[in-house]
Amino acid sequence: MTAAGVLESTGGIMNRSSAMKVSLKDGQYVVEDGEVAGSSLMPAAGYAVLNAPSREALAVSLREFLELAGDGKCEIIQIFEGMPD
Repeated sequence: MTAAGVLESTGGIMNRSSAMKVSLKDGQYVVEDGEVAGSSLMPAAGYAVLNAPSREALAVSLREFLELAGDGKCEIIQIFEGMPD
């Protein structure tokens, strides 16, 4: 999948208790340590960045990825790549 340009990166996500939330609003910079409330991330998980030309192609690639990675669920979040020229 990497050689085909589909799988761009993978990695692990630590437990949410090791999280940090950083925000800036009206000039006030706030850093909070600890679990991020409302996060949809599981207690410990992993991620993969896949590149696909369509949702249908992504579904096919995800099946292949899960067959290699093993049993699990995927939550798909599209990455914003900027405004078109």
